[in-house]
Amino acid sequence: MSGSLKQVIMPRIDPVMESGRIVRWLKREGERVARGEALVVVEGEKTTFEVESPADGVLSRIVHGEDEEVKVGDVLAEIEATEAAIEETAQPRREVRASPLARRLAREHGISLEDIRGTGPGGLITREDVMRVISGARVEEKPEKTTKLTGLRKTIAERMSKSFHTSAPVALTTEFNATNLMKKYESLKQKYGDAAPSITSIIVKVCAGLLRENQEFNAILEDDVIKLRDEVNISVAVDTPAGLYAPVIRDADKLSLLEIEKRLRELREKALAGQLKPEELYGHTFTITNLGGEGVLFFTPILNPPAILILGVGAITKKPIAVGEEIRLGDVGHLSLVFDHRAVDGAPAARFLAKIKQRLESMAGDLD
Repeated sequence: MSGSLKQVIMPRIDPVMESGRIVRWLKREGERVARGEALVVVEGEKTTFEVESPADGVLSRIVHGEDEEVKVGDVLAEIEATEAAIEETAQPRREVRASPLARRLAREHGISLEDIRGTGPGGLITREDVMRVISGARVEEKPEKTTKLTGLRKTIAERMSKSFHTSAPVALTTEFNATNLMKKYESLKQKYGDAAPSITSIIVKVCAGLLRENQEFNAILEDDVIKLRDEVNISVAVDTPAGLYAPVIRDADKLSLLEIEKRLRELREKALAGQLKPEELYGHTFTITNLGGEGVLFFTPILNPPAILILGVGAITKKPIAVGEEIRLGDVGHLSLVFDHRAVDGAPAARFLAKIKQRLESMAGDLD
């Protein structure tokens, strides 16, 4: 048999793949192989797939054995191809990517994979794609619904991406006995009616006081420099149809609880109307985001730079709590504090979260 050597190359089946691990060789050295026949099973970063023979011939050499990690583009094996096979493989051929199960089903039912449009990642042919052909069903072409990142959504994406890639976020979580907080909230509703401060406003007031008392946390990080701020400016996340805003309540530690509630309502209305001014979105030293109304208990909010802390507030739920020697059903709140480890160490951050918890549990002081 006269012929030429054809190399079997480790393919890249998704854009981020850098290497693959050889799971199992399906053919041995010296065995005859057919063009398109599966030679080896490889495990990539996201899926397991088969690598096919590029030509008819004989598997003359296996370069890498099972369990070896092989870089994309490296040679897996060599095929001694026949002359007829060389002429055939000189013609361009569409690359077919399919899962091992899809290939097996196609072989069993005599179906050509080249006639199947894959609906898996990157056009991968899946078991379901083959089953649709077997059953005679056709995949309907449906236009994709897309939304381009523009305007505020693009800005949010850029800021969140920058925060995620440039900070060193660490999350701490805790529960707290919310009995006194709920009593305070109910008494405020009875006293002020529709103008009563919300849970969020109460938490803003509590955190503002603690930031004034613990000024090392009332800080920002810019150009690798930690800057302590005199003003306690707290931004509060507001969900709107146009996207997420975080308007700033300035000098929050100097405002009464009712003033904080009034300012928060004004900012929320402006956000919903798309009328926030630039100065109302910048200059924050701390951020609070409350998903309790959505039923979320704990979550990990993304830092809102340049601030070094963000507090996530979860739902208040009924749970068994210890009261002295007794266990009673009570109100339990949930908090998540995310801090930038470049500016804050874990132990101080944990102590600050404990202070927030203690203040919310005791509801000490005049919050009105």
